[in-house]
Amino acid sequence: MLAGSGIISTTTLTYTALDAMGNLGSCTFSVTVEEFVATSNDITCNSLVHVSLDENCEATVGADQILEGDNYGCYDNFAVTFAGSGLPLVLNSTHVGQTIEVMVTNPAGVPCWGYILVEDKIAPTITCYDMDIDCDEALPTEPAPEATTAGSVATITDGGNGGAVGGMVYFDVTNLTTGNLVLTAFDMNITANTLVDVYTKSGTFAGSEANAAAWTLAGQLDATTGAVSGPFPGDGTLTPATGGNISIAPGVNGIILHPLTAAHNYTNGNGANQSFGDAFIQLDLGSGSNGPFGTGGLFNPRVFNGAVHYLHPNSSISSVKVTVTALHASVAEICGSGCK
Repeated sequence: MLAGSGIISTTTLTYTALDAMGNLGSCTFSVTVEEFVATSNDITCNSLVHVSLDENCEATVGADQILEGDNYGCYDNFAVTFAGSGLPLVLNSTHVGQTIEVMVTNPAGVPCWGYILVEDKIAPTITCYDMDIDCDEALPTEPAPEATTAGSVATITDGGNGGAVGGMVYFDVTNLTTGNLVLTAFDMNITANTLVDVYTKSGTFAGSEANAAAWTLAGQLDATTGAVSGPFPGDGTLTPATGGNISIAPGVNGIILHPLTAAHNYTNGNGANQSFGDAFIQLDLGSGSNGPFGTGGLFNPRVFNGAVHYLHPNSSISSVKVTVTALHASVAEICGSGCK
């Protein structure tokens, strides 16, 4: 049997009809939806595909975007990866302008290769404010228009180890910019839905895992909805923990993620799998404990499985134009003789 064949679902439908004399009739039939069956395991990749990032400067590339033709069955059964690393083809702002070789593999293990050109065609969102001032006040420099761009850095989803319910993971997020960044969400490899407390400290986490006084509770995120990886060893599914507004200063910042009613699935560190980053943040991982602040045993190196989402200021705004519109015939009518 060729890969991708098989019945997806069958639905039984019953229709009834009632006439004016009270006679009732009915019929029942089934509708079977079958997956398209490819006639060959041959696959062909496009030589070059232009891929645009979304409003969050992210994109996940699917097989239907890369493959030529349509004799393939269900695209969800195909693996799409970076040709060089074999990692899933998930793009972010660091890939803009790059031409990247990609590989698509069908369920039978037959690959093809092509290239993508990553582009960003969506302008940043600018938020402007209205402000009322008296006419003898100086024109304000704040609030100026603000523009931010979203980004994210993913680690791995390999699992292989895990902590206890209520345990913590510890790692560093280095802000590589000259201004504050805002952490908005984390994707987490966890065993169940939960609320997640996020702690921060200035400087590295290393050596302070068991010192609760060194940490500040920066916020509580919501991971109570969405699919989960499940009990150890889990299946690698990442659960979004959202609702963050956690500001981190330039330089190294220690981070703790504390799922209150779930456990982390994480990976043992080996040196090569402990650092991830882009042009704005660097993640260095990490350690784990079975209870809060090093209780229940402290284990390292341990690699947090998931992703960090953030907002960074857009530096492309170089000037702000302020327009003052007179609402009366003359300034003197507004302010009297005291206005100059």
